Formats: sequence, C-alpha cells, structure tokens
Amino acid sequence: FCPYAQRAWIALNQCGVEYRLEEGMVRSDEITPGALGYQKNPKLLEANPKGLVPTIIQEGQRPVYESLICVEYASDLSKNGKSLLPPHPADRAHARIQADWVNKNICSTFLPVLLKREPEEQLASFQLVQQNLDTLSEMIKGPLYFGDEMSIVDVALFPFLYRIIDV
Repeated sequence: FCPYAQRAWIALNQCGVEYRLEEGMVRSDEITPGALGYQKNPKLLEANPKGLVPTIIQEGQRPVYESLICVEYASDLSKNGKSLLPPHPADRAHARIQADWVNKNICSTFLPVLLKREPEEQLASFQLVQQNLDTLSEMIKGPLYFGDEMSIVDVALFPFLYRIIDV
C-alpha cells in the first residue's frame, strides 16, 4: 500500500467521509485478455492523467489528487465535525507549512533509505531522517502535532513514521 494513498484513507476515516477504495493497478488480463502483469486502472487514468494515487473521484465533481490536497479535501467534506486544519486562517496556513515541511524533510529524505543500494548511502540518509525527526519532536505540542487533535501534519507523517519504525 502506498503511503501517499494511505494519507487519504486516514483523512477520510478521521473525518467520517464514506468512500470506496479502488486499486490504482489492475491485472493486465482484466483489461486485455491474455496480457501479463499489471497496469494502471483505466478509471484512474481517466480521472488523473498522471495515474497517481490518491485520486478522489466523486460523481459530477472534478477529480482531486495529490496526497496533501486530498487530505485537505477530506477535511472539507467532514461528516463528523472533525477538521484536520485549525479554525483560524493563520493557524491553518501554519499547519499547511508544517505538513509541507514533513513532506520535504521526513518523507522525501526517507525514500533514499529504501532505494539506495550502498549501505553507507542508506545509513547517511537514515541519519538525516533521524535529525529531522529530532527537529520535528521539538515542535510537537502533545501526543499529536497540535496537542490532542489530529491534524494535516499528523496525517502527512503517520504513513512514513510507520515505515520508519518498521525499518
């Protein structure tokens, strides 16, 4: 499962928004009889020419994609009154800035840990992730980023933190 898609699932669940999960990749023989392997789901490609997940598709609406935008959209659709963004505009902007910081300094720096072939490169990447997690831990105001309420910052971090702990 994709950590970026997982962000959307977390947000949709937290905000009580009903959804139906569809796989972004389907077996090729489901599209072309006798074909081997996997390919992008045609419904996904129709909604999002990049073919990336998450993509939120609602009947009669424009598709929404890019993980943090999907998280904000889920918050806007909240059915249970929970928001992943603070109520004050300046605080909302700060939350977006911090979610972007997590994206650039935790998520993007973690991928080389998984993708680099040389152990020295993996270790250097992991040390950078550790430094950035130390910096983040100084910003956290409680069990979650802003205290007791889940926010876009937490949703941006959780799928990657899960994988970091698992490494």
